[in-house]
Amino acid sequence: MYRQAYHILKDPQLAEDAVQDAFLNIFRNFSTIKYKQVCPYSKSYFIQTVKNRSIDLYRVKTKRRIISYDELENSLIDGLADIERTIKIKEVKKCLKKLPINYQSILIMKYYYGHTYKEISSLLNISDSNVKKRIIRAKKKYKNILQEEQLL
Repeated sequence: MYRQAYHILKDPQLAEDAVQDAFLNIFRNFSTIKYKQVCPYSKSYFIQTVKNRSIDLYRVKTKRRIISYDELENSLIDGLADIERTIKIKEVKKCLKKLPINYQSILIMKYYYGHTYKEISSLLNISDSNVKKRIIRAKKKYKNILQEEQLL
């Protein structure tokens, strides 16, 4: 019976409470229970009573989830961190748009799409060494823009 309650509640103390409450209800209402009808099925009757009480406790538990102060504080901090990260990403994208289009495209191909130098050179019809030089120049220019915007 405890196992049935624990399976529903996933909490050992609540499972014990469910079993205890079920037996207390049976003993309190013993005079109203039709003993002759229940007697041959007493084990299943007890199990069903425990199961019903466990379900009742589970409903109460899920309705009233207690959040500790630390959990609340951590979730707020995480939310603020996500907002700050989103703002920072928008600012970084804005800085990327300040670059000339050829630098923008080469940085996006390399770092966003993960293309190799060879793939970029074939896409842009330029040599591998030219791709490397453009990436170096684009990164320097991008770094200067980020420093001007005080993002680095």
